[in-house]
Amino acid sequence: MDQQVMRAADRLREVRDELVEELAAILIERAGEATGSLPLAARHHWPTDVQDALRRFVDAVVDEDLARVCDPGGVFVALGAECARGGVAFDDLAASIRVASRVTHKHVHRELLSVPGVGLDDVLEVLDRFAEGGELVVKAARIGYEGGARQPESDEDSRTRRLGGALLHGDASAVALARACGWDDDAVIAAIITTPQDAATIRRESECVLAHYPRARDVVLFHPIAEDKLATTLRPLLAGHRCAVGPAVHMLDSVRSLDLAYRAQLIAGDEELTFADVHMLEIACSADRVVIESLRRTYLDELDDVPEDQRTMLLQTLLEWLRQWGHRPSVAEALGVHPQTVSHRINRLKDLLSDELDDPVVRAELLVVLTAMSVRRAWQVP
Repeated sequence: MDQQVMRAADRLREVRDELVEELAAILIERAGEATGSLPLAARHHWPTDVQDALRRFVDAVVDEDLARVCDPGGVFVALGAECARGGVAFDDLAASIRVASRVTHKHVHRELLSVPGVGLDDVLEVLDRFAEGGELVVKAARIGYEGGARQPESDEDSRTRRLGGALLHGDASAVALARACGWDDDAVIAAIITTPQDAATIRRESECVLAHYPRARDVVLFHPIAEDKLATTLRPLLAGHRCAVGPAVHMLDSVRSLDLAYRAQLIAGDEELTFADVHMLEIACSADRVVIESLRRTYLDELDDVPEDQRTMLLQTLLEWLRQWGHRPSVAEALGVHPQTVSHRINRLKDLLSDELDDPVVRAELLVVLTAMSVRRAWQVP
């Protein structure tokens, strides 16, 4: 490898993590558009962790070790095997991989053009390796796909796993598969994200037949819910297991229950058992990052020059003040400070925010942005 090409490869090593983070969501969306499938399932690491796969792909290319893309125990072979077991057509899988490869190629091209001293021929040499690597991913996926299609499963495991795959895709074939599993055509379900070990126990102990689908780091279960029951009636079954549970929805909307379960899981952190129904306010407030960032710039930029510990204290006080409708004793009790301290902090905030706290719309928007920031654990001290 000549010096210019090595410089280009070194640059990709430097920015790999940033590139992966930027590309993952784009690849999922574009691959979903190309195949006409819903992107939600892929966003939740289905059937493998997208960021991990992309990271390994970039490493193989920049290290000039493309042979490891087809490693029998590697992520790309596993991708093909999981898609075969989930009932995904191989042509759709290959099309998704090629779309992802083209998008990656474009972003890498843009990044390399900014590297001083790297000529066009050197850029093209690196890009050729990315194109070759993309086709090797298709080859690896085919190897896994053919192996996964031959892997024996019990009849019940096969039915419930196929149903889980159909539900993850929002596929209308789920109705017929659900009927074969003993579900009603209008079944209401809750999505559950759990560990492989807990999934096995939950399936064994439940009185219902559960659809299931193993993913890169967890298992998704779909549990039918009686029409007059709420998802929280699952609590006795799930007690003692690490689970995030989405709300009850019609089975063809199961990806939406899964989406909310995933968001609740992020909010709950180390909490063992969490229900999305309990976190709807936080989920709603943090749903659109563009809106939240815009509100943060609108109202909170003036606090950027305040020392971090003071800024954290002021923002926590403001959030509690908004939640408590400005009732100083309640705010003071929640924060463990004197009511006079609350007054002092709020007066300082009014100075920083140009007295906008008197506007009810401003207060509403501040409650949204501060709730979203608290979900992201933007502050650390009480």
